[in-house]
Order: sequence, then structure tokens, then C-alpha cells
Amino acid sequence: MCHTNCKYCSNSSTSPSTLCQKCKELYYPIINDNPPNLHCYYYQNGIDGYYLDGDDRVFKPCHQSCKKCEKEYMEDDTTENKCTECATNYYKLANNDNTIPSSNFSCIKLTSKPSNTFFNSNDGIIYYCNVACNSCSSISASQTEPKCDSCSNGYYPLETDRD
Repeated sequence: MCHTNCKYCSNSSTSPSTLCQKCKELYYPIINDNPPNLHCYYYQNGIDGYYLDGDDRVFKPCHQSCKKCEKEYMEDDTTENKCTECATNYYKLANNDNTIPSSNFSCIKLTSKPSNTFFNSNDGIIYYCNVACNSCSSISASQTEPKCDSCSNGYYPLETDRD
């Protein structure tokens, strides 16, 4: 008895086998699965951590930091994390100009974020500090800019009036 995702399977038991010898039309295996041990997935549903390579007719792995990615972004350089959704404990990195990409973005762990960035817990995105700051802290509810913790070379802290 075959699973509904299978075109053919080994009838090793009376319950439906999820291991296929061949996938049903519009269902594809994960790369490196070999018959008779194919796990077949519907092309539109996909699998977290994989993207469908329609040319090779298999699901291929995304970068480990991506929960979801798309083939068009992975073709350029599979060593880079070009995600459409971040994996657990990874966070979207804003562009250098702090615009928020909707796809083809990097996801990084807080422990490996660049020193000239800060994590905004309000939206879960890692932003770049102002050019004058070498390092900065997150924006609080009363701030419009992140707090500059240390100045970049050639920049100096603003003196404030002291009473």
C-alpha cells in the first residue's frame, strides 16, 4: 500500500509506506534520496530548509540560516545565506542603508552580528548603526535613533551641558 505522494513504492507493510520508489507527478524528493527510499513532497508546499530545483526535479538544501529560500537566490552562490525567511534563532539583517529586504536577505545569529549593528527587539531585525558610530545599542521606545556606544574614527562625542 503506497502513500498518496508515491507513484510506486515497496509494499513492506500493510500500512501506507511513506518511502517511495518513484514520486507521483508534481511531487519531488529531497536531493540524495535514492529509490526505494524517496520521501516525496508536493512542489507548492515545499519543505522548511529546502528549495525546489525544478530543473533537477529535487528539493535542495538552503543555507542553514534559512527556514525558506528560493532557487533564484541560491543559484548565484550557495555559500551565502539568501533567505526568504530566517531559521529559528537567526534574524534578518537590514541592507547597508537600513532598508528592509522582502526576499534575498541574510539571516544571522545575534552572537555573530557585525559590531556596527544592533538588534531591534521591536521588529526582530538587525540594523546598521549610524556612520558616526562604531557600535550602538538598540532603539528604546523614546528614541528615534540608536544610542551610539562608541564613535567611528574621525567622529567625537557631542559635549552636553553639565549643571
